[in-house]
Amino acid sequence: MNLKLTLICVLLLVTGCGKPCVRIQQPREFHRIVCMSSTQAAMLDALGEAQRIVGISGLRYLTNREVVEHAAEIGYDQHVDYERLITLRPDIVLLYGIEGSHPAESKLRELGIHYMYTDEHKEHSPLGKARWIVEIGKLVGKQTKAEEIYAGIEMRYNALKSLTADVAMRPKVMVNVPYSGTWFLPEADNYFLQLLRDAGADLIWTPRPGTNVSTIDQEEAYRLAAAADMWVNTDNIDSFEELHRTLPKFAGLPVVQNRRVFNNTRRANAGGGNDFWESGTVQPDLILADLIRILHPELLPEGEFVYYRQLR
Repeated sequence: MNLKLTLICVLLLVTGCGKPCVRIQQPREFHRIVCMSSTQAAMLDALGEAQRIVGISGLRYLTNREVVEHAAEIGYDQHVDYERLITLRPDIVLLYGIEGSHPAESKLRELGIHYMYTDEHKEHSPLGKARWIVEIGKLVGKQTKAEEIYAGIEMRYNALKSLTADVAMRPKVMVNVPYSGTWFLPEADNYFLQLLRDAGADLIWTPRPGTNVSTIDQEEAYRLAAAADMWVNTDNIDSFEELHRTLPKFAGLPVVQNRRVFNNTRRANAGGGNDFWESGTVQPDLILADLIRILHPELLPEGEFVYYRQLR
């Protein structure tokens, strides 16, 4: 944390993820903000404060048109454009660190630019990720509004979760497709597995302990998919034609023949961005509703998908 940011009191506490996460309190507002991740931008947007974003990393991936139209691209990781960053005159830069500190931290300290880390990506529950809107709310003088927004998200999420608590039949679900030849499956404490469980799914594999992902080979993936009732999150495969072409061996499986394959790309853009990873972080209740509509459509007969769609 930047020592010059004297008005911010940093409190460290251990969250459900088992690691320290930063919580902040401060009396001042930050009017010109640079975001290094799209989820930070989504939280500001949910608070009605997207106009404060003057710069962002990965602008072409962003699905929020308001931010795209007025914010500047500032680069990423070791390729941050510090000349442009300085011209933007940010009050604060929001960083994240996947494995340690962000590459921009030392340069920001040298330039005397305030910065703060947000750790929503380290949370291992959907609501834990969404709860970070409160920390963002503190930065823009909207803590009370942020707490109200989160309370609504939490209430809706838990109400949806209760719908599947006593379902007799839980469809068996397969997830993902190979990435660079490797098939990744969520580990036991991965947040997406909690979404699936809360949506009333039965997993067709036994997750390994952990919070990230583990790998299986394609033969094992085929064996699992052959037993699946539903298949979700097919990455860049958005049609059955693409699935047949990319994974021809899987084309004859019952889950494919029955057209029970769904992808989370309804709100993806041409630049490769996907609002599932953007506003979906702030709205896990909407993701949960989508998954319930996939797995148990009788429980939510009204409404449409927000982030998901059935393969064409």
